[in-house]
Amino acid sequence: MTNSIYQQAKEIQQLAGKFLCEEGGNPYTDIEEWKEVQMHLATCAEELLKQEGATPDEEGEILLAVLMGYTVAVRKRKNIAVAMERANRVLKGIQDPLLKCKLAVLCYGECFDEELAAMAHQLIEEQKLAGNEVAVSATEVLLLSIEESYAAV
Repeated sequence: MTNSIYQQAKEIQQLAGKFLCEEGGNPYTDIEEWKEVQMHLATCAEELLKQEGATPDEEGEILLAVLMGYTVAVRKRKNIAVAMERANRVLKGIQDPLLKCKLAVLCYGECFDEELAAMAHQLIEEQKLAGNEVAVSATEVLLLSIEESYAAV
């Protein structure tokens, strides 16, 4: 993956993460500014989806960014389906445990597959045992929120 694609993936992850993982809600009060953020996330996610990573971890970074972006931005079902198909192929090959954990949680949020939920919980616990409680805390909160929303349906 070229550095610019990686940077773009990280940019989407950071921007979408502000809405998915941080308390305080939506910082935008101007509808036009919010629409611009939505358009930016959707456009970047669509452009990233056209790329493929050279390794499972690079592919995972792209797919994490795409799924995070579409969780916040106006959703395109076809693009989400493509991202989920690719994630299904690459998830087991990802070496970075935190990336794998985050991608499993976002994938679970799209399909509510119990195996993905179990994998996500296991990966979170492994990260906690490895001393990465802070790094995984927002991901755990997101997973619990997804499970709570799913249970309410």
